[in-house]
Amino acid sequence: MRTKFSRFLTLLLVFFAQIVFAQEKTISGNITDQDGLPLPGANIVVKGTTTGTQTDFDGNYSITASVGQTLIFSYVGQVTEERTVGSSNVINIQLLEDAQALEEVVVTAQGIRREKKALGYAVSTLQGEDISERPETDVARALSGQVAGVNILGGSGMVGSGTNITIRGFSTMTGDNQPLIIVDGVPFSNSTNETSTFSTSESGNNSASRLLDLDPNNIADLSVLKGLSATTLYGEQGRNGVILITTKSGSGKASSNKLEITVNSSYYVEKISSTPDYQDRYGGGWQNSRGKAFSNWGSEFTTPYEQIEHIYSGNSYSSVQQGGGSFDASFPEFAGNTTYQYKPYNSVDNFFETGYTAINNINVSKSSESTNISLSYTNSDQKGFTPNNTLRRDNFNIGGFAQLTNNFSFRGTVTYSSTNKKSPPNAASTGASNLSAGGSGIFANVLYTPRSVDLMGLPWEDEQHRSVYYRTENSIQNPRWTAQNEIDQEVTDRTFLSMAATYNFNEWISATWRTGLDSYNETASFRVNKGGIYLPNGLYYETRFTEKNWDHSLLFNINKDLNDNFNLSFDSGFNARRNTSTSTSVRYDKQLIYGKFFANNFEDKNATGLAKSQENVFGIYGSATLGYNDYLYLNLAGRNDWASTHESGNNSLFYPSASVSFIPTSAFPNLQGSALSYLKLRFGYGSSANFANPYVTRDRLGVAAKAWLDANGNPVNINGSPVNIDDSGINRLGNPNLKPELVSELEFGIELRALNNKLGFEGSIYKKEATDQILDQRLDPASGYSVTAVNAGTLETKGIEIGINATPYENDNFRWDFTLNYDAYESTVTELPGGEDAALFLSGPYSNLGNFAIQGQPYNIMQGTVLQRDENGNPIVGSDGLYLTEDEIGIIGDPNPDWHSTFINRLSYKGFTFSVQWDYTHGGDMYSATANTLTIRGLAGETGFDRSIPLIAQGVLQDGTPNNIQISANDQYWENYGNTEFKVYDATNLRLREVSLSYKLPQKILENTPFGELTISAIGNNLWFKAFNFPDSINFDPSVSSEGVGNSRGFELLTGPTAKRYGISLRASF
Repeated sequence: MRTKFSRFLTLLLVFFAQIVFAQEKTISGNITDQDGLPLPGANIVVKGTTTGTQTDFDGNYSITASVGQTLIFSYVGQVTEERTVGSSNVINIQLLEDAQALEEVVVTAQGIRREKKALGYAVSTLQGEDISERPETDVARALSGQVAGVNILGGSGMVGSGTNITIRGFSTMTGDNQPLIIVDGVPFSNSTNETSTFSTSESGNNSASRLLDLDPNNIADLSVLKGLSATTLYGEQGRNGVILITTKSGSGKASSNKLEITVNSSYYVEKISSTPDYQDRYGGGWQNSRGKAFSNWGSEFTTPYEQIEHIYSGNSYSSVQQGGGSFDASFPEFAGNTTYQYKPYNSVDNFFETGYTAINNINVSKSSESTNISLSYTNSDQKGFTPNNTLRRDNFNIGGFAQLTNNFSFRGTVTYSSTNKKSPPNAASTGASNLSAGGSGIFANVLYTPRSVDLMGLPWEDEQHRSVYYRTENSIQNPRWTAQNEIDQEVTDRTFLSMAATYNFNEWISATWRTGLDSYNETASFRVNKGGIYLPNGLYYETRFTEKNWDHSLLFNINKDLNDNFNLSFDSGFNARRNTSTSTSVRYDKQLIYGKFFANNFEDKNATGLAKSQENVFGIYGSATLGYNDYLYLNLAGRNDWASTHESGNNSLFYPSASVSFIPTSAFPNLQGSALSYLKLRFGYGSSANFANPYVTRDRLGVAAKAWLDANGNPVNINGSPVNIDDSGINRLGNPNLKPELVSELEFGIELRALNNKLGFEGSIYKKEATDQILDQRLDPASGYSVTAVNAGTLETKGIEIGINATPYENDNFRWDFTLNYDAYESTVTELPGGEDAALFLSGPYSNLGNFAIQGQPYNIMQGTVLQRDENGNPIVGSDGLYLTEDEIGIIGDPNPDWHSTFINRLSYKGFTFSVQWDYTHGGDMYSATANTLTIRGLAGETGFDRSIPLIAQGVLQDGTPNNIQISANDQYWENYGNTEFKVYDATNLRLREVSLSYKLPQKILENTPFGELTISAIGNNLWFKAFNFPDSINFDPSVSSEGVGNSRGFELLTGPTAKRYGISLRASF
């Protein structure tokens, strides 16, 4: 009986099991966003169970579930949906955008993630595509115009030249104003290593900023922390703002369970952005007479063109530099009766070349439920518009994430980059001469080539590789010889490592240990073949830089709901870093064999420099955020640093911060509706510091006398006088009482979304004060010291930032979006030793021409030689008809713009997207050697008037009567307009920064192909600009800085125009 019952029970269980399993089935489908685009990595979970899966790259999924069970579909930034399993085996879902969820979590200081609504300070975020889709190999330049308050200024258009980044103006007079760069939680050095011992500091804006080593194609997202209340946890490193970069290798984002391959390939044509419109009425010479001057005040061209004695006939080699002798032996074809056509030649346009930018990237990633790994390689190959200006870069990246246990996870990234940049020398020039001690500037000698000189048709070297040119006694180096025989090169190998381990003690307590290494070796060389004018015996100068930065952090995090109303988030930890750098320089003179650059090919070898530096900083920090009912948040934070660059008693500094965030639309639900969906008010206070450079608190003996000798062993000239070598060693008196500079900031902001989230607004106003500035004070050499560092001076910056984004129109197929960014700031020197009568020289071409700090004036105010004027402001003219100048220098301009704005317009129709970005800068003065030199040398289009008619300078004579003295056009332009005041222009400009058109193929076309995504784009960059207050014929682009990377602003010294690019890019995923 029991046996029969057992058999019956078994059959009954099998029957019920069959019924149950018959109700289970496989559900499949596709998940897309509101635009119909697939959502890879979307989550699907059977409600009430642990069963779940993710969509693949095409948005497809499959999951086993029973009829009647509920599936939950979710994706970051989208509204979560639920569906009940019915009779159908297919469930397709279109998730709608959740505007609040999209901004819910952002990365803040020390990698801490916070709800954006809880932040009492400004944070701006960009996606990786916003960076990688621009035709730039430099991440910094790709940021141009994209974030309000972030200002980007390139050194020039030469490939690989340095880039300035400033956020919210200036916080130090003499220190570094560049922001901190954090990559995958670890500081990433953006140093610029100038090799200027063979010239003045103005000679080279060629040196690259080391952010150039970072691969734009490996960026997953980028956040900008602007104010001090946001950056306090980074200590003194965060005083200038922080740019947080998460790489694709370091993001650890799971995508799907299959192998994914993404390929990006781009090719852009690169050209000089503009060349001047020259006058073609007059040729080279002086005072309306034809001649071999390096000016264009010669006689008028005739019709038909006149045949004259050949321009090389009778020329001789420089007796000083090249041993003398006639050209006739080297060029017999030009001797005797050989003629030359006196006409305008198109030398400038023909000198510059068409370059290119080619970028090829491949990324391979694989994910599972608990692991992720990503590998990428990028090759960047760039050729500039200037001969022999190239950039080659290889980037290798590998990163991964592993959830090793339920509580323990690990992530890490390793990147390696190899960068090789070459360019001709780019010595600065005021237009009268190069500023370098023996260097040469490629652009100066090209741009003001006289119209009657056929630069590209004349020989530029002889059989001995000596430079030859038309100038009497061959006293100017042919720029074609310069381009082929003088090379600046930087070769950099860099390794970057970031590792982090996180342990979750429970649901609300965790600890993270992070360690990182940023290490690079850079070899910078300047190579000059013998045979030139400026360095006739040749030169090989090499500097080797090494920089190694270790960074270690331990962070504890507590995030807990205290009750139904209050939430507490608390973070605390410590950070230790060690920065070490070394540089060694060797100079080789007197080349033996032309074209060979190694030590034994030079007669003289001199070790010119050895420098070592180490800085240690240890900090502890903490942050607590108390939230009330999701609409009121209070954050208190602080950090204490101990720095090795200050003596005991001044090496410890605590900087606090506090911020409040209040969301009225959550506190008062009646405020929320279609007209106003979100409103946040925020207020923050933050502080930071600026530590001194290493060793300024200790006595130091300078032994750099040889750096002030030129290639021939003679003292270099500064301001027209040779340096006194006896005084050239800088002996520094240490100041053990030196304190760090202190920086504090107040910030108020408002954020809102309105009109059914179709309009977004974010605005901030701030006031920043930096006290105890570290300044060098000159000492009487009789004391045995020449300089010491002191704390003195205050710098104040006030500013405003506005960001607007809107979607004016949208339907199923079409969408119109625009973004408007606006920022303005004023940095003012409010206190300086000596009061209003003192003027602190900051930087510039000469000690009497440059940027200065003057109490009560904007920071970086420009001073130079000024005209004598009467009480009505009229310039005073002397008896010779020329302007008189003051003995003392005066203010000639303010380089700081009044405001910047960017307008980005984006139109999307089905798979097409068309985008246009306009940039506008209002105000800001610029000393332009290019614009003035082309004018005073008689080359600019505006000088093509009838020069036989005398001119009268506007102004008054010394007796107060109107000037009536006639002078030649040559004297009016060369002498009068050559004065410093006439070299300063208002740099207001409008720019078409970028135009792009892309097409993303729809999924239905790709269904039977191996592609998961295929997008093709056409892009143009820096296609047009207009500087309204410069002479029209100059076609000048003021977005350059001839001083290179640093604090100087407003000086353009014939160091080159900008570049424009246009081309196509292709993105494909498999």
